[in-house]
Amino acid sequence: MKRNLSALKKALQFGISGAVGGFAGNLITEPFMHHLNDSTSVFDSVLSTSRWFGLVGGGIATAIMFGYYYYIKGKPQIKQSFKNGGLFGVISGAISGAIAEGIFSGIGDGENEILPVICWGIAGGLLGLGLSKRIPNLGMLRGAGGGGVGGVLGGCLFILFAYTLSGTAGRLAGCAAIGFWIGIMLVVAETLFNKAWLVISYDTGTNRTLTIGAEPITFGSDENKSIIYIPHVSPLAMRFQLEAGQIVKENRQLYSYSGKL
Repeated sequence: MKRNLSALKKALQFGISGAVGGFAGNLITEPFMHHLNDSTSVFDSVLSTSRWFGLVGGGIATAIMFGYYYYIKGKPQIKQSFKNGGLFGVISGAISGAIAEGIFSGIGDGENEILPVICWGIAGGLLGLGLSKRIPNLGMLRGAGGGGVGGVLGGCLFILFAYTLSGTAGRLAGCAAIGFWIGIMLVVAETLFNKAWLVISYDTGTNRTLTIGAEPITFGSDENKSIIYIPHVSPLAMRFQLEAGQIVKENRQLYSYSGKL
């Protein structure tokens, strides 16, 4: 129960972060949207969409990394969020946007409402794949799968908002929805398919749930070496890792042991 409640809070935090990032990324591009709408060739459309979703993807990735760092450290990590989310998010978003627009422009007839949703799924999957390289033990399959499902769900809302709201408002709400569902589904995929996890309880009553996998979950007083900061201990005091189906715990101050799942 504690693990499920903590995972729910984590999913909401990632979702809200992704929504803010999608909204902010699209807000930056709004002054240039007339270039996208005025594209006269497939190449121009692909290039314009690539630039647009590059900024949207960069916003979503940066915001989700911000949510991740805030979740595990309890304080803002703006510089790290941009460093580990901004550039690769822009690149992943630009590539996925180009692929999606290429598919849509190549075989779309302008009236098919399913195809854009599939394209958003492709975009979300590639963005989730990129995030899997930054979030420890998320995994490529879970990252791509969660991002893909989130992209599809967000894409459905994007189309709904596009029809029910004005152009700018619809895009802002739609990109926020895409970021929200990508963030949510990354945590859902991580939670449903992980083999081992660690629930950390604090004196304040808050809990943090981290997936244990091939990448070690580290604790210590050096924030550059440790994922979880603990003051007044050695720089790298403890780590948890999954090796050959076993949870291995190493306490460098006291002892180490391993146990089966």
